[in-house]
Amino acid sequence: MHREYAYKYGKTKVHFTLDADLIIDELCIKEYPSLPDPVESVKAAIRNPIGVRPLRAGL
Repeated sequence: MHREYAYKYGKTKVHFTLDADLIIDELCIKEYPSLPDPVESVKAAIRNPIGVRPLRAGL
């Protein structure tokens, strides 16, 4: 028996099959929407980290 898989690669998907005997476990990742402005989101995360003080606070 074989299992079919696909993963996103660029703007397409890559499809492949594996023999079921080779599969130990599967990792399924949730789909998340794209950030409207990724650069600004990273800057905001650096300025306001979760659970620690910003790096600027130590200067």
